[in-house]
Parts: sequence; C-alpha cells; structure tokens
Amino acid sequence: MTSLRVIRFCDSPAPKASEAFALSTVAVRPDLLEFTEGETSHLVALRPNLELIAAPGAIQAHRTRPVSPGDSVTVLGSGFGQVVPERHPGEVVHGLRDLASGNLRLLIGQLQVPARDLVYAGASPHYAGLQQLTFRLPATVSPGAHSVRLLAGGIPTSIGPMLEVAMPAPQVTAQACTPGLELGPLERCTLSLADLDGVVEIDVDGKACLLVPSGTVNDRWSCGEAALDLGSVSADVRIEKADDDDTWTLVAPPEPEPEAMPEG
Repeated sequence: MTSLRVIRFCDSPAPKASEAFALSTVAVRPDLLEFTEGETSHLVALRPNLELIAAPGAIQAHRTRPVSPGDSVTVLGSGFGQVVPERHPGEVVHGLRDLASGNLRLLIGQLQVPARDLVYAGASPHYAGLQQLTFRLPATVSPGAHSVRLLAGGIPTSIGPMLEVAMPAPQVTAQACTPGLELGPLERCTLSLADLDGVVEIDVDGKACLLVPSGTVNDRWSCGEAALDLGSVSADVRIEKADDDDTWTLVAPPEPEPEAMPEG
C-alpha cells in the first residue's frame, strides 16, 4: 500500500496539497514520453539543444532532423527506478540525480545500446516526476525507423513510436575561420574562442550555425539564415550569405564608428 496526494504549485514557496488517500501498488512498468499530432504519435527524443528528432517535416511548425550514429539523444519518461538522493512527491529536481540501480537496458530495434553509451539515467532537472535517459547512438545502428524500448529491472516499455536514424554525417575536414573563406552546404571551419574551440558549419538547410563542444558531441549555440554575427563569443569574424546562391563568406566585422568629439 502507498498514499497519494496531488500537489499544485510545486516550485512555489507555498505548494498546495490535497488530502492523502491509499492505493495498492504493483510492479511499475517504465514508460517513454510521447505526444500526438493529428493521428500520428511521436517519441519525445531530443538533441542537446532541445531540437526534436524526427524525419524532416514530420512535426508541423518544428524543425526536425533524424539522428545520426554518434549523436547524443535524450528520451523522457517515468518508472525508470528510484533516484539518489530520493525525490519526494511533488519535488522539482534541480541538477542531476542518478538512478539508484544500474539495472537499465536500452534497445534500438534489436540492438542493445552498450552501457558505456548510456551517458545519464535519472531525474530530469526542473521537472517533478519526470525522468530522462541520455545516450549516444551506436555507430552500428542502420539508417531507418527503429523502435525504442527501455527495460528497467527487466520490465520493458511498450512498443511505441520510432526513432528516425539517418546515414552517418559525412566527415568534413575543417579549415580555420578566416576572412575571405567561402563555405557551402555541409562545409565547416574551426574557430578559436576564449576558452574553447568552436565550429562554424553550414547545415543541411543552408543555415550557418555555431557549434561548441558539449561532452563528446558538438551542440548548436546559434544559427543564422542570412548572417551570423560571432561577436557574442568574442570572435573577430562574421559570416554572411550571398544573395544569389548557397555560398557563405566569412568577413571581418565593421570597424566601430569613432565617438563624436564634444563641442567646445
């Protein structure tokens, strides 16, 4: 037996709780978060920049792309197991809390993801009751749509929406980002920032994006459709798109205008 209360305004100084009532419990089945658009259900699978993973155009009003082997993926759900420190009912977690038990398996189609590629499993920060699993997609996963199943303590999630996997991203040799350099689709250059190295890449949609290292993957920092100013990361270049084609050119930023001298 256990007790249940409904708590509102969990993250406020004065949360509101209902009266407790008793429930009988059985073994918990883990579940992965999905959402429905029209008659189609989608697995909530996210890149590190919170971009939804799906086939291009699959979700209205959202930019979506398939995931490639080696990319980082986060799926959300519940019933993965207890976390440490234990989360209290209605508590909003700030920071990471790992699962108390490592008895967690992830299947992509028929392939079990190696334990070394399970980056984090535990509470999802800034939410009450939500859990997450972040993993690297193994290089051996073939392109196509694959079912995702999670087993917690040997109990599997039900078979639901698929994870869309693309061909591995092509390996492109990066050049230094210097004024005058021209870049086309899927080309990139490297950029030295204050305390790390970044990458400027022209993505599959023809946008220029700044990527910065995030663990073992590159995370999108910002993108531009016609120009991308890199001054916000202390870079001394900007990149602009030509009006008549998909070529982007790195240029030096304009010199600041001198301040007017006070009269008199």
